[in-house]
Amino acid sequence: MVPDEVEYLLKKVCMAMNVELNYVELEDYFSQEPLQQSGIVVWKFLELVNSGKLTRGIDKDALSMAIEEVYREIVEDVLKQGYLWKKGQLRRNWTERWFTLRPSTLAYYVSEDRKERKGSIPLDRNCCVERLVDKDSVLAGDLLPCVFQVLPDKDGKRCMFCVKTLAKTYEMSASDTKQRQEWTTAIQTVIRLEAEGKKSLHKDLKLKRREQREQRERRKAAKEEEMLRLRALQEEKEKKLQELELLKEAQRQAEVLLQQDEQRRRAQHEEMQRALEVQLRDAEQVRLHGTAP
Repeated sequence: MVPDEVEYLLKKVCMAMNVELNYVELEDYFSQEPLQQSGIVVWKFLELVNSGKLTRGIDKDALSMAIEEVYREIVEDVLKQGYLWKKGQLRRNWTERWFTLRPSTLAYYVSEDRKERKGSIPLDRNCCVERLVDKDSVLAGDLLPCVFQVLPDKDGKRCMFCVKTLAKTYEMSASDTKQRQEWTTAIQTVIRLEAEGKKSLHKDLKLKRREQREQRERRKAAKEEEMLRLRALQEEKEKKLQELELLKEAQRQAEVLLQQDEQRRRAQHEEMQRALEVQLRDAEQVRLHGTAP
């Protein structure tokens, strides 16, 4: 598992226990395990969880239950489970059942041990969820973006909703509005997955996380490539500036040499001029002395 997936699973475990993930300890763990940047094997992950570094102060039984819940959610594809009141199809009485929501089906049992299954509701693109709400909820704006009907209290049940299939309509009631919202949202998610031809929410989420990771890696690689390109351009610019400076220095040296050569030629010329003047004076003296009486 890559570090992102490790963090995702740890967050799920912590959410199941209603505690915050210790990100400081997690970062410290990855910094001490440089090889983990390329992945972590399952037994190392379990060792990390059981070490208690990230779950200090948490009871082991609570941790075990949280891990089991996350296992059911991710491995067994259980999107949501819990008790709901269900209205019978024939006798029309209300009975509390343990419901388990998986892709394409909502099964219900006598109790949470799931030993006696009482039935299941097939979910596909033709299904829909309706919230049965009271007038106060409508006035308060407590509505989900799904179909709803305004109904008064019914059989003492307030937090009602129903699942409609092509064959039947199933009426249910949650313990409170929060649970009703969670159940209706989860069921709508299953219906959406069926409509999109997807069989597993967590496989879909895992694929999206992988795509996001690959996008981040591509952006990181592109950024690094751009940085290398800019660094190469900067080095080339500095190299050209150095070459230009060397050229200017060579030009200055050449000008100095030219000036020195010019001064030397001028000095030689002046020396020759003085020597010629001396010779002319000597010749003039010889001529004058040679014609003297």
